Amino acid sequence: MEMNFFSKVEHLIVNRLWRQDLFINKLLRPFSWIYIIIHTIKVFLTNKQKTNVPVICIGNLTVGGSGKTPIALAIGRLLKKHKRNLAFVGHGYKANLLKHSICIAVDLKMHNVNNVGDEAILLSSFAPTYIAQKRIQGVFTAQADDFDIAVLDDGLQDNSIHKDLSIVVIDSEYILGNLLLLPAGPLRELPVFALKRADLVIVSGINEDKIEEAMNFINCRFSKKVPLLKTKTTSCLITPKDIERFKDKDFFAIIGIAHPKKFLETAKKYNIKIKESAIFSDHYMFSESELDAIYNYANVLKCSVITSSKDFVRLPKKYQNLTQVIEIEAEFPNIELIKNMLAKKFDLNFTS
Repeated sequence: MEMNFFSKVEHLIVNRLWRQDLFINKLLRPFSWIYIIIHTIKVFLTNKQKTNVPVICIGNLTVGGSGKTPIALAIGRLLKKHKRNLAFVGHGYKANLLKHSICIAVDLKMHNVNNVGDEAILLSSFAPTYIAQKRIQGVFTAQADDFDIAVLDDGLQDNSIHKDLSIVVIDSEYILGNLLLLPAGPLRELPVFALKRADLVIVSGINEDKIEEAMNFINCRFSKKVPLLKTKTTSCLITPKDIERFKDKDFFAIIGIAHPKKFLETAKKYNIKIKESAIFSDHYMFSESELDAIYNYANVLKCSVITSSKDFVRLPKKYQNLTQVIEIEAEFPNIELIKNMLAKKFDLNFTS
């Protein structure tokens, strides 16, 4: 099915324009210089606040998805396993309730995607989650509610918060795009500064060879300026759960994430047959008429409808009952590195 106009524009910018260095990118470079000057001034003028609750930040360098949320959940599982009472804190992208509230504790019985955003709904199904106009307000609320650790899903560029552990996530397919700053490219800040601040760099993806290539590229490109980079870069494999239930079926895919190619390649790798797909922009709110057309067309094709966890929470209940979900998990081949870092920072004993 055809993408709508706005989805086409976003897809063109994120997945094509920002992966190349064309004439239009060169025209936009002066605006990138303005962007980085404003960003640098903002960093110097922002007072960093330290809270009594330790803060783990899981962020990225580019606009769009890099696989932060599955990694945040995986870190959360390790902390929970060792009896740490954690809370997630987010910015509540597209959360309507934040127009009227400074900070909200997400309640799955009261709130929906329109109220608090899709990522907050996903995270709150695992652990208490706060969204706030300013992330520091969410961290202070988590502190007041006696949580042991606050985990920021995004927020690497938020200089208002002292972070006890900063993790940079890089997607192995997209890496850093065309290595240009906004708006000429996808970078939110100069990579070398972010990598110097990072305690750990995680390269995520579905293909181990691609992950290895991306790690080599990052190390070759930046290790001279960040000498410890090679020792603090590790991999993360993103794998789907319970794939047996998808075998021997044809699917129509609904995809509304930053890099739809990742969803399709995951399906292909695990022999999930996607007969056709409808691609939308990231965080897209589906209309009833669009969904009616999709499900009717899927019936004509004799396909089941499949989507990602992030897209699933944006579907109305009546469509959720008709939809299967590819749920993904983050697996760390070098899990000991992650455990040692958490143990050192937060007094955990992973041998018990």
